[in-house]
Amino acid sequence: TPNAAAPFSDLTKNYYKDAIAWAVENNITNGTGNNKFEPELALSRETIATLLSRYAEYKGITSDKTADLATFPDGADVSGWAKTGMEWAVANEIIGGKQAGTEVILAAKATSNRAERS
Repeated sequence: TPNAAAPFSDLTKNYYKDAIAWAVENNITNGTGNNKFEPELALSRETIATLLSRYAEYKGITSDKTADLATFPDGADVSGWAKTGMEWAVANEIIGGKQAGTEVILAAKATSNRAERS
């Protein structure tokens, strides 16, 4: 149970307000900026990696593993706020590369769905 309401102006459905407020209080999310959370927004691979890495940290699940994102041709495209999360997710085999023609890329800004394996 959160101690306060989530600080976002765009939360319209009651069923997720407490969960989002809890995630804010525990440093798992801070929204998308400008007092917004955008709950209907599709999640990018880098957002998923960041949320999962922050939740793992909250739960005390630690790993000394880190990945060098430069091994992917688009590794430099990862947003600064997501770099640590992506390094953690790739190193711990939660997110892997995606085949794009003859290359394997991170596609950090691509949206993802629960059916994707990597």
